[in-house]
Amino acid sequence: MKKTKNLRSASKTMGIFPSGDSAEQAVKELSHILSDDSTRVIVVEPNDPALEAKLKNEYTHMGQAAISAHIWSAVIGVLVGVVFWAMLYYSKIPMFVHEAPTALLGSICVFLLIGVLIGCLVAYMPSGNNIIRPTKEATANGKWVVMAYPISSREKKAAVAYFGQQNHARA
Repeated sequence: MKKTKNLRSASKTMGIFPSGDSAEQAVKELSHILSDDSTRVIVVEPNDPALEAKLKNEYTHMGQAAISAHIWSAVIGVLVGVVFWAMLYYSKIPMFVHEAPTALLGSICVFLLIGVLIGCLVAYMPSGNNIIRPTKEATANGKWVVMAYPISSREKKAAVAYFGQQNHARA
């Protein structure tokens, strides 16, 4: 599949099909739903040798989400550390008043570490990507997978509705 600027895992849907014929029919329908753009529909056949290449966008998105989670958790950790220090400083706790720079640095470091650890938990949750594992399991069990990458909310609703009619939806 040709890489498209707008491919994002946050706006994808997928369906699992029992046969190649039903998957090909889904590709035709979804191409029509996605403004006749067949480059935004991926078919993964059972035991597909190109599976990893077809899931490349999913791995990329997972990496971007992990980096984002770490950055945000670090920033929030630093801010919480500063707020914690300020509360204790203005409460006139002697250690925080007499050793203000050291206490500030210590508070920031502790909450930064806590924030990064929380970021790790968020970034690497098993539910972080609901496409890779189901796709691998389905293809290993002889099923066909069709992934659609809608750009607009109208396209996403239509694709989810299509997969729902087929009783194969994963949004």
